[in-house]
Amino acid sequence: MLKSLSHYIRRLNHNRIDFLRQLRKDFLRLLINQKNPLSHERPRSDIKSIVVLRLDGKLGDTITITGLLDDLFNAGYQITIITREYQSFIYDYINTPITVLRISNLFSVLKVLFKLRSDKYHFLICTSHLLDPSSLLLARYIKSYEKTVFLNKEFCFFDHHVCENFNNVHITERYNLLLQSIGLKTKGFVFKYNLQSKSNLHELYQTDFKLIKQNKIIILNSFAGSSDRNLSQDLTEKIISEVLSVHQNHIVISIGSQSDYNNHLMKWKINFSKKFGQKWCLLSCGDFALNYLAVKNADLIITPDTAIIHLASALQKKIIGIYRVASNHDEYPVVWAPLRPADDFRIIYAHNGQIDNFDTKLIRLYSCELLQAKILD
Repeated sequence: MLKSLSHYIRRLNHNRIDFLRQLRKDFLRLLINQKNPLSHERPRSDIKSIVVLRLDGKLGDTITITGLLDDLFNAGYQITIITREYQSFIYDYINTPITVLRISNLFSVLKVLFKLRSDKYHFLICTSHLLDPSSLLLARYIKSYEKTVFLNKEFCFFDHHVCENFNNVHITERYNLLLQSIGLKTKGFVFKYNLQSKSNLHELYQTDFKLIKQNKIIILNSFAGSSDRNLSQDLTEKIISEVLSVHQNHIVISIGSQSDYNNHLMKWKINFSKKFGQKWCLLSCGDFALNYLAVKNADLIITPDTAIIHLASALQKKIIGIYRVASNHDEYPVVWAPLRPADDFRIIYAHNGQIDNFDTKLIRLYSCELLQAKILD
């Protein structure tokens, strides 16, 4: 009864958010929806620059776009990316040479527009489906000879609308379709992630680094940004028990964001430490770079559908992904599945939209398959 009520309230809230988002889009469409004034001009031959809008603020999507940036750079373009302030840290860690402009509010949007007022780009690429006012204002007023977006045909200042069916292809395939739409020939999109550790990370986290390097580890992430997608304490405990029952030479390290540490993991620590002893542990904090080091050195990653899936894919790790679906044939895992060879990942389907609705014995089975361990009855 309580779950049904909670689901109903979430549905109402999502409907409210969708309604307000559409209202803002409709209002801006009336105000600024004019054709791109540069679309009928030929760009100068010396213009080899692209501006990319990455403004939906999701870490997982930010990770998946790094391959697109590599492809654009390898095609000979200078790249400027405009992103949210709180997600911009990710670009400080990648190898691709890019210029990063950060926004946080309407004033910062106007500041970026003023900064770019005299610049002209060959391409502008908007990488979000759900366009907010910031994306629309930037896309409308940044000078570019060709502007591309996913869907959103009602906005005529975009010259290209990539309108394929995105419900049955992996997230990275839409970027390949985008590259094709603007005439950049590619051999196929390759998911890449060039995150580099901070130079002083070992000094900052000496104890954590020693723990990671001296043990065979399995990473367990229980969090995906909302209560209906997070693994509960009880479910997390069952997963740890299943893992340790067959992988006695490993330790399990739980990771999460700093918010996950404060709200959940520190509260679970007493019970988990008492039950599992030194076979389960936490890192000292939820710093992304520290989580990256842990994932990079792990033998297996267990996580619900969230940014850790994409990070683990990029680092070519073995993965067990837990997805909420209505059936085994639901399209959602197809879009957000780990981008790994079939032998390197398994998907667990949590049915009826409930993240805890699966048999935890699958964790034992799949972890043995991936780590080539003996399956114990």
